[in-house]
Amino acid sequence: MESIIKPKKHLFICSRYREGGAECCEDKGALDLILKLKKEVVRYGKAQEIFITNSGCLGYCQKGITGVLYPSGEFLFQMDQMSLEQIKEKLELKI
Repeated sequence: MESIIKPKKHLFICSRYREGGAECCEDKGALDLILKLKKEVVRYGKAQEIFITNSGCLGYCQKGITGVLYPSGEFLFQMDQMSLEQIKEKLELKI
């Protein structure tokens, strides 16, 4: 039986698409951001410690791309306006 990997941090980022022109994180570049962050996690050799996962709506579309970081439960708003370095700092992504 495989052992279950328990990450030290897990960031869920809304990537929901809403039809009819409603504000949504997908339109603001959430999928691109998720890909960039996943690549950074791998580049730093932390794929077993830090998970980046797309999620459904977190209910804050008007606040830009939104994520929630566990285990702290901290919400990150306007991730589309944050630099990659600022997000990496929140993840404690260091060499």
